[in-house]
Amino acid sequence: MPDELVPQAQFVLVLRNLISNAIKFRRKTAPLVIIEFKQSEQGCVCSIKDNGIGIQKKYADKIFDMFQRLHSDIDYSGNGIGLAVCKKVVDHWGGKIWVESEYGKGATFSFNLPATKATNSVRS
Repeated sequence: MPDELVPQAQFVLVLRNLISNAIKFRRKTAPLVIIEFKQSEQGCVCSIKDNGIGIQKKYADKIFDMFQRLHSDIDYSGNGIGLAVCKKVVDHWGGKIWVESEYGKGATFSFNLPATKATNSVRS
């Protein structure tokens, strides 16, 4: 198995966690989730955009820490490991994960894969 390929199970895990959060942290309106892939010479960027509750800028890095929760279990279920796992996996690929958000208006979670990973197929 060549090193430059991203394991499919890991790729699906990252996408599943980000899409699940986009749906879970929605406002009272119907959730809208947009998934985009962009490829360039530098690599590939995947973005998951939602119309949910958003994240305050001061928490933009903290949300990727293990067991970090911004809301109580009563408001939103979860254990605070999903985004930390995403970060760990993306870091392992040599990429970066980040969030852009306007509190109360949704968030866009993005991650990139370096060109050596992005130009090859996702393997199973």
